[in-house]
Amino acid sequence: MRHERTEPRSVWPECHGVRPLTPVSSPGAMVQRPAGQRSTGSEGVMTVRGSPTEGLDVQGHGTTDPGSPGLIDTHCHCLPGVDDGPEDLEEAMDLCRMLVAEGVHMVIATPHQLGRYDGGNTPAEIRQQVAQLNHALTQRGIRLDVLPGAEVRIDERIVSLLQHDRILTLGDLGAFVLLELPHETFLDIGPLLVALSKMGVRGVLAHTERSAFLAANPQFLMNWADARPIVQINASSLVGDLGHAVQKAAWALLDLPLEAIVASDAHHAQTRPPRLIQAMHMLDAKAPHVAQRVFRQVPWQIARTYGSGRRGTTPVPGGHSL
Repeated sequence: MRHERTEPRSVWPECHGVRPLTPVSSPGAMVQRPAGQRSTGSEGVMTVRGSPTEGLDVQGHGTTDPGSPGLIDTHCHCLPGVDDGPEDLEEAMDLCRMLVAEGVHMVIATPHQLGRYDGGNTPAEIRQQVAQLNHALTQRGIRLDVLPGAEVRIDERIVSLLQHDRILTLGDLGAFVLLELPHETFLDIGPLLVALSKMGVRGVLAHTERSAFLAANPQFLMNWADARPIVQINASSLVGDLGHAVQKAAWALLDLPLEAIVASDAHHAQTRPPRLIQAMHMLDAKAPHVAQRVFRQVPWQIARTYGSGRRGTTPVPGGHSL
């Protein structure tokens, strides 16, 4: 059953306002689940240049090697009947087949949490739905691994909800949380990003190019740089599905000296398809080193602890973590 409310539960409180960021100390303990629980380019756009990759271990291992043919999609609404994604299992299967056809071998299911979905899509429900979807994929011989996650609407309770296992991190691994900002209303989430960093959790800004304020003022993101957010850009935006203004904003974000990632944010095989391959080819033609980073290296780092018995930030040569 779909869980939906017509009114948002809450927004980031005005009292947090705009204020300077403070330096982030070494991350503390990672968010942990209760013991025993585990998840089963175009005309007129800016020229993309490289940005720092310090802290990225580009030497992958196993199935999540960034140099392997397979892609990891870190933002996708592929669970049936839970939000504005597929209506039923067969629609979900169609979307999953399309992901595989686009070269994806692992996807993080990110149904909406909070906002108009507040009170539904609990972590326990999402974990169970992911297990059911993985079982259905295996039965149909579709070679795709699904991990639990969520797209979390900005809310003043996020830190507390993470601490109490009420919202999910990407891959259910405790290291990255996908944050959805309002499209039309700007909220300065700097204090939230700092608070998450002190927990050892990094914010991933979902489809940043769709924020009207950040699209018009991309340099504002540098005010949050000390908290080390990751800018997530939709593949469909890069290829122009949402119009020229959003496309231009998406490409401009890749010029910032911030870590970035491209994901599908796919909802349906026909109406909101993945578009990963076309976007990757467009970016590879302009800046192959950037394409490698945002389509392979950073997604691999986000998902690499899956199945390894480790959770949280992963040490890399030189003592850095993503």
